[in-house]
Amino acid sequence: MRRKRQMLQGNRRGKSIRLLAISAAALCVLTTPAALAGAEPTPTTAPSPSTTAPPPSTTAPSPSPEAPQPTELTPTPDNAQQTKPPTTTESVAPDPKTAPDPPAEPISPAPVAPPAPALVDPPVLPAAPAADQPLEPESDELSSKTAEPDPDWTPTKDPKATVVPGQMRSDQEEIPAPFTKADADKAETMEARQRMARVAAGCQVYWPSPYEVCGAIKDKYNSLGGPGSFLSFPNSPELTNPGNTGARTQFLNGPIYWSGATGAHPVVNSFLNRWGVHGYEGGWLKYPTTDEIVLPDGGRRQEFQFGAIYVAFQNAVGSAIKNGAIRDKWNTVGGAAPGGSFLGYPIGDEIGLPGGQGAMVRFQNGVIYWHPSHGARVVSGTILQDWAAAGYESGTYGFPTADAVQTSDIWYEQQFQNGKIAGTIVINRGLYWPLMSVDKPTMPGDNYESDVLPCMEYEMEADQPLAVFKVRGVAAPIFLYCGRFRTHMAPNPAVSGDPGHFSNYPPTRKDWYDFLGCTFYTFNGENYPNVDSGNFGRQRGNVSSGVNSVSVGNEPSGTFVTGWAGQNQYSSQWSGCVQGLAMPWE
Repeated sequence: MRRKRQMLQGNRRGKSIRLLAISAAALCVLTTPAALAGAEPTPTTAPSPSTTAPPPSTTAPSPSPEAPQPTELTPTPDNAQQTKPPTTTESVAPDPKTAPDPPAEPISPAPVAPPAPALVDPPVLPAAPAADQPLEPESDELSSKTAEPDPDWTPTKDPKATVVPGQMRSDQEEIPAPFTKADADKAETMEARQRMARVAAGCQVYWPSPYEVCGAIKDKYNSLGGPGSFLSFPNSPELTNPGNTGARTQFLNGPIYWSGATGAHPVVNSFLNRWGVHGYEGGWLKYPTTDEIVLPDGGRRQEFQFGAIYVAFQNAVGSAIKNGAIRDKWNTVGGAAPGGSFLGYPIGDEIGLPGGQGAMVRFQNGVIYWHPSHGARVVSGTILQDWAAAGYESGTYGFPTADAVQTSDIWYEQQFQNGKIAGTIVINRGLYWPLMSVDKPTMPGDNYESDVLPCMEYEMEADQPLAVFKVRGVAAPIFLYCGRFRTHMAPNPAVSGDPGHFSNYPPTRKDWYDFLGCTFYTFNGENYPNVDSGNFGRQRGNVSSGVNSVSVGNEPSGTFVTGWAGQNQYSSQWSGCVQGLAMPWE
């Protein structure tokens, strides 16, 4: 509907459009390519970021070759030319790191423990965020900043072919920013001339913008809603891309790009920023082949001729992945399908490794490494943490040569060039549990206030379990009981004179959850031999903090015996023990 000046009390033309942060996506609608006008090439520049809001849809990624090299995926229509993308290589080498050995300390005999309680099956709990997650933008330039669409826009009725003072549309309606009255009047005269030309309209003007939108780009723009779409109004003429490979038109919230091989597609927001990092259509991704595709879990992707860009959530910094062996491997383990892949979304672009020895992509919950002799392999969970501590592919173990193989329960073993690493392939709340017991069956849950503090105040029986750990190589889980915790790990120094294993009394919430995480990771480290008969010990060195840790248990009774983090058995550097590690409970 037209907005009459007399109906806009207090609103004046030239008023600044407010900016909104809204969802980044576009409708996946393809159009028939149009012939490219023979204009002079105009270099591609970085347009303003924008926002898209399409309905959910998903398409399967295109197949790709065994090695991570660019491969033509988009069919080329007759008479359309296609160019082969250049190869690019970036080199990033992780620093080799080796876990130090902790000092040997004598261990006291295991306490006599009650029988392990029967546990209620743990509920399905959401996994805590991994240490590596998709990034929020660090600057406003990477965020959605959009001009408002005009859902009420209509073409001018009876446009004037020449400017008639007082009788123009601009004299009757507010002019949306950033356009001026001169822009609006020029646009109206352009509309009139188009209608007087007795030929099929290949172009269209959208008042008050004085720019024509033509051909396949016009068709795409109109299919999205024209000025009422996320793109808002056009703010440039059609521009020919360098090398005469295609064309583009700029809109207030982003461009639409067209080529004869791929059709017309908008590229906006995080996708536009990441595409620009790689050189737009002149880079290895080349032209877009789809609009944004909304994935069922709220993430998004957009396909290009030689790869794709994935965005895990609104305004996240996107990541580009090449078509090839690494993307193929990711798809075989579920890709970005909700619940399909434990790896999650990529959180970085593909990186070439030093010496041309391969490539890697980092994901939310792991990595995929590709080597020409060993193929693409997933490394994740505690296996990844131990491999990282040993220096990744440049360290002790070298490249992975096989995928992880399950040995029992949650435990896996993975072969590398120079040895095997055992551990888990995921890190989640199913690896160890704080146990809640007050007024309910024993079950996993946040138990600091409900169980730990009452235990410290002797308001709980000694045989009440506070936590349970899964331990590699030990058949039954290992329980930590209230009695052992309050008399050995965290005794009251004013009563017992024993310093215990915590610097605070009672231990703080952070102390408690750092201790639980440290104990789990340490229990699944290397063997620690200096323990009493019947007990088993494990040790671990944190390469980020330099803190060594030891955990001791008794397998026959299924009980926790003791543990420390630091240089001796009374050290309490629990936060240093878990520095840089994923903490499912905290």
